[in-house]
Amino acid sequence: MRIKALKNELTSSNLDGYLFTNLKNIYYFTGFSSLAEAKMFVPLDSDPVLFIQELEFESARANSKNCIIEVIKKDDVFIDKLASLFENYKPKHIGLDDLPASIYLSLIERFKGIKFKVSADLVWKLRMIKDENEIRWIKKAAKLADAGMETALAAIKPGVREYRVAAEAEYAMRVAGSEGVAFDTLVASGPRSSLPHGICSY
Repeated sequence: MRIKALKNELTSSNLDGYLFTNLKNIYYFTGFSSLAEAKMFVPLDSDPVLFIQELEFESARANSKNCIIEVIKKDDVFIDKLASLFENYKPKHIGLDDLPASIYLSLIERFKGIKFKVSADLVWKLRMIKDENEIRWIKKAAKLADAGMETALAAIKPGVREYRVAAEAEYAMRVAGSEGVAFDTLVASGPRSSLPHGICSY
């Protein structure tokens, strides 16, 4: 469903495909979550192609939906893999999400006949619209955050270290079913409480 919506946007934007390097976007469209490097190309008229490291193959096969999986082995060069793919699809206009400048420069240098357009807004436009399942997860996440905050407040006492408060909060959320935190838990006390991003100290 999400890939179909993406392809509708590609058609409206006169794009032949879309190249993803953002792991969160790849997860959103495929269900595959990776801590390692991964990339995905979505051609307009075919299934998405997911490029993953060899160690991630089993996880990608089990969790990705409707994807062709391409393994990038130790000595492989991603840009060469992409070139082989483009020989089949022959795209002329490709959208890009937020990618490193080094990759962008490699793309425009290697593929002279293709126009690349950074169009992250196209993806964010799709992600802004939440389906029923996402709404359920958002409500669940809010409850987990409440559990963490309540536990953190109860843990705050004279002499208790900031790291301990953060650990108690994260533990409570994990026990309640959290997959993890979006960023480091911030706890700042005393003079440090004026810090907008107070990373825990001892």
